[in-house]
Amino acid sequence: MAKINAMYLEGRAKIYRDEAQRGIELESQGDEERASLVWKSLKRACEAELASYDGADNDYAHFLHTISEYVQNNPEVMSGLELIRISSRDYLKAVSGK
Repeated sequence: MAKINAMYLEGRAKIYRDEAQRGIELESQGDEERASLVWKSLKRACEAELASYDGADNDYAHFLHTISEYVQNNPEVMSGLELIRISSRDYLKAVSGK
């Protein structure tokens, strides 16, 4: 069960990373409205996941808290997307070393 949960959390982090990258690409192509929608979607997903997370994996909980705290206090889309992408990479790097 723990292995399945770890694989699920890794998959979730990859989704956050990939969607943040997509938002960054949209922003850089001048499609600010769609980039903003991606950012808002990621923000809502993180907040919902954090609210229901049981805290079994401290690294993942830290990952969610980092994103949540930043996006609540910083409304800028591009920096939020970059933080989500970097935090996702950091989490994935941390779990790959376990």
